[in-house]
Amino acid sequence: MVNSQFLKKLINIFLHASVWILLLLFFYITDAELDEDNIVSLINLPLFIVPYLGLFYFNSLFNIKRYLLTKQLRKYFALLLISIAVLLTIESFLDYWEYLNCCTSEEPFSLEYTVLDNFFFSLFVLGLSFSYSFLIIWMKSEKLKKESELKLLKSQMNPHFLFNSLNTLYALVSEKEVEKAEDAILKLSDILRYSVYQVNDPKIALKDEINYIKNYIALQELRLDGKVNISFHCQGEMSKVSIEPMLLIPFVENAFKHGVSYTQPSKIDIELRLNKEEITFKVINTINDKPKKMDEFSGVGIKNVVDRLKLLYPGHHKLEIDRKNGLHQVFLLIKT
Repeated sequence: MVNSQFLKKLINIFLHASVWILLLLFFYITDAELDEDNIVSLINLPLFIVPYLGLFYFNSLFNIKRYLLTKQLRKYFALLLISIAVLLTIESFLDYWEYLNCCTSEEPFSLEYTVLDNFFFSLFVLGLSFSYSFLIIWMKSEKLKKESELKLLKSQMNPHFLFNSLNTLYALVSEKEVEKAEDAILKLSDILRYSVYQVNDPKIALKDEINYIKNYIALQELRLDGKVNISFHCQGEMSKVSIEPMLLIPFVENAFKHGVSYTQPSKIDIELRLNKEEITFKVINTINDKPKKMDEFSGVGIKNVVDRLKLLYPGHHKLEIDRKNGLHQVFLLIKT
């Protein structure tokens, strides 16, 4: 069976080769100096296409990715104009060299016509580079979206949290703490409803995500029975703002998963602020002396939300994750 990655590379090479063969044919058809008797000009034809190759790949592989997508428009257009100027200079020189060595026409060489002709062809090549770049970006975005949706479905409900919550409910019922048990059942019911139904919506009210976090913390506090110092503060009008579901809770889950110790003092501080069109979310927790093995972002849930943030808020979010002075710190800023 042919390796899928190798097959993708082969198709990509074929597509690029096809495009540039078509461009060579376009040059041949539109160049008035090319004919069956002008062998020298025909042989030099690939030389004329090389600067356009450079413009295509410079724009699509570097300039668009580095500056246009990051909204550094001044740098992008400055480099674009410089690259076009360089191309026009090279092509004009090649055209003049071809005129001196190959041209049989009695018409004088026209620099203005040459520059204008090459300029319009450079616009055609730039159009191809934009089409290629945004097609690749769209394909990658769709792939990331599908992967993110699959990961989101897998992470809707942490089975360990569910089992721990059920054990806590069993303990409350056994100890005949009926009111606490009833309250815990309602909170768990709200969490399950959110995880099963609301999580499928493209966007939900920020207050619903906050309510999920509050219920989650309340159930964890019941289980931990005062062994961890937990605080959660909110500031701002949350009811009028919407975000994608399950963007904030993974950081809270991560704090409980890796920051709770039964042998030393532990604390978890969570803060959410809404300022105009910016959401800032902070999670600070003590670091367990014997943490479980963690990757760079401390768990699959965090890696998932990092990918989702890149997909949903490109250039409109900031995420900082740091560990210092015995604390694990998360700072997230989202521009809604």
